[in-house]
Amino acid sequence: DIWPGLVNGCVAFGDGHTEKAAYKFFDNEAIEPNNGQDATGDTADKDVRNQSVALTYEFAPSTTPFVDLSVIAYRNSSFVDETETDSTDAGVLQTRELKTLGVDIANTSRIEIDAFGDVALTYGGEVYRDKADGEFGGGTRGGVVAGTQRFYGAFLQSEFTWDDAFGLPEAELVVTPGVRYDIYKAEGSGAAANLNADETALSPKVSVRVSPVPWAFAYGSFAEAFRAPTLDELFATGTHFAIGLGTNEFIINPDLKPQETTTWEGGAGFEFEDLGFEGDSLQTKAGFYRINGKDFIDLEVTAPGATCFFLGTDCGTSQSVNIGDAEINGIEANVTYDTPRFMVEATYHRMNTENTQTGEPLTLEQPDTVTLDGRLKVSEVDSTFGYRLAAVDGFDEGTDASRHRDGYVLHDFYARWEPKEGLADGLALGVTVKNAFDRRYSRIASDVVEAGRDLRFDASYTLRW
Repeated sequence: DIWPGLVNGCVAFGDGHTEKAAYKFFDNEAIEPNNGQDATGDTADKDVRNQSVALTYEFAPSTTPFVDLSVIAYRNSSFVDETETDSTDAGVLQTRELKTLGVDIANTSRIEIDAFGDVALTYGGEVYRDKADGEFGGGTRGGVVAGTQRFYGAFLQSEFTWDDAFGLPEAELVVTPGVRYDIYKAEGSGAAANLNADETALSPKVSVRVSPVPWAFAYGSFAEAFRAPTLDELFATGTHFAIGLGTNEFIINPDLKPQETTTWEGGAGFEFEDLGFEGDSLQTKAGFYRINGKDFIDLEVTAPGATCFFLGTDCGTSQSVNIGDAEINGIEANVTYDTPRFMVEATYHRMNTENTQTGEPLTLEQPDTVTLDGRLKVSEVDSTFGYRLAAVDGFDEGTDASRHRDGYVLHDFYARWEPKEGLADGLALGVTVKNAFDRRYSRIASDVVEAGRDLRFDASYTLRW
């Protein structure tokens, strides 16, 4: 049984003061394979729970352009309780938990400077802590990370806007430089006790958007980014998988370096209104991206030897490692035509990746994908009816045959009812049928089959006063 839910609240006190609260939960109770990739293996009675609470305070007084403040405090808690039903550990409670506590603060000051046009200066910072733990029958649980990581970040961004740029009466130029500084600290516990990791990074970025006329624009950006290793990557311990009498074991790696990337993006687009019908719009956008990565993190699995299955020896190990440099590039294109009666959208995405040391593609690479979305708006009954198609090409890159897979086409249907007046005003009811024709397909590897037909209902109610 799956039970998701979301509750939002907002109160505006006047003079720019606003307070918001949000609570989101997810609860899934099921008996399913203990290993999601082995449908014939041992089963477990699982209870997966997630709860998120966020409190937001916003202050944007009309009397000054220098204050547009946002403060967000949040807490996320995830728990997984498992009791195996038909193995040697049947009846033993195994737990995993991850708790996150954080605060984000940002303020925007808007000023006008003759030489720089309109300037929006945004600055702030964030702090958050992740704490992970797990137990097996009240004791230490192998294969489940235990530790704490802390992040501290500060950023500064300036957005400069020039109207009538380049002497053109309707042109606009927006230049947005920024910089961010991050500090990361991780501490292991349990089997990883007394092992620590810490990193710092300075990440600059700049973007430019030019609109020579109101209906056309071009953009480009450069950014450097930093991703610290996760607790799972640093301090994974215990058994990864079993083979016969032996087991492949995780190895802790507190010396992992953070991933560093340099990203270039560019593209152009058009935006038209009132083309064929009053109130219609046509938007097109096409762009490219190129990412050069350093010290990418990947899981290195040493293959088990011939004696593992029968003797339980030479079963290999698993460890997160820095694989060196990598390159990612791709293109994206989108066309959307929207009218008061219907909407049609088409999207195309292509990605290429390469580990520059081995020439092999990265595990995140996806084949060419085309999506089509059509939506009929029946305002007379406050309803929307839609159809979505996703066509994905086959994948045969690299020498790892287990990642090769056939292409597929998925069909989704959806409908939504949102009355705008009367007693039901604020109510929204929806139904979605994903993979309507129950197509068997693999998204990441040939032996990992995705879910079949999926029927979903959702309901929400918004109360305004």
